[in-house]
Amino acid sequence: MEHRIGETGLLPFRTRRVFNIGVEWFFAVRDGKDCGPFDNQQVAENELNQFLNGFEFKKTAAIN
Repeated sequence: MEHRIGETGLLPFRTRRVFNIGVEWFFAVRDGKDCGPFDNQQVAENELNQFLNGFEFKKTAAIN
């Protein structure tokens, strides 16, 4: 695993956010909740990206 931009020192433990249980796919968010199920990994990854983009938009709007 590599450092993220701005990180120094020991690398923190990280897990993949997209995972499956059987044939159902989910993504995890920091508050400990899992979102899903989704039909496949690609759909789960797309939904995660939309979730993160919405979060960044809300965070940016709150700053302005």
